[in-house]
Amino acid sequence: VVAAAGGAHLLAEMLDSPPHIPLIDKEAGERLMRNALVVLKALSAHKPCVKTLVDANVVPLLAAWVNNDKTKLDQMVIATEALAHIARYSKGARTEMIDEHHLIKRFLGDKNERGGEGAPGLLLDGSEPIAHSAFMLIDSLANKDAVRMHVIQDTYLMKIVLDIFDAGDQDLQTALGRILIKLADKDTCRLALQRLNLKQPIADLFLSAGSPAARAVACMLLGALVSSHDGGIA
Repeated sequence: VVAAAGGAHLLAEMLDSPPHIPLIDKEAGERLMRNALVVLKALSAHKPCVKTLVDANVVPLLAAWVNNDKTKLDQMVIATEALAHIARYSKGARTEMIDEHHLIKRFLGDKNERGGEGAPGLLLDGSEPIAHSAFMLIDSLANKDAVRMHVIQDTYLMKIVLDIFDAGDQDLQTALGRILIKLADKDTCRLALQRLNLKQPIADLFLSAGSPAARAVACMLLGALVSSHDGGIA
């Protein structure tokens, strides 16, 4: 589908120039584009397809959908998840998503934008329906120390973390916890996270977890945060 049948280039062309649909059939047109994104997401989850998708210039087209405030939420969710799959398998795509399309800033904001006034991202209130998809993408992107430190120091991560832990949504807490485990992987990042005082809300998640997955993530995250020479934290 993706290569021999030209699926990657066909789908990229649809994203770049959506087919003209008469106004009376607007809903049909929206379903068509949503289905195109669904197919892209399915293909992007299959590692052998990713290089062909990247070569077909799918990444900037999907990023444009995510960065467009007029994109319907369900379409933005699907496009974000497709980018997360591609980022997991393609180093070049990860760099492009961070440096050229600013997708971390899109979701987590940037405190240094606008002359220091800051630019909030889509997740600042901690309750956006796109949060699960955004965390999937950020989890795929945050695999270098420099990127991890950028997430910790330059974005509104702490505010988002506190909002999500205050809201009590354990599914979101678990998804976010997986990212925090990755951020805590290196000493410099771990020390920065320790200063955010996350121990109590994570301990609360561990004690009240409604699923084995949530409890496991909370346990791993607590272990990651205390894995240092600072005996006081332990």
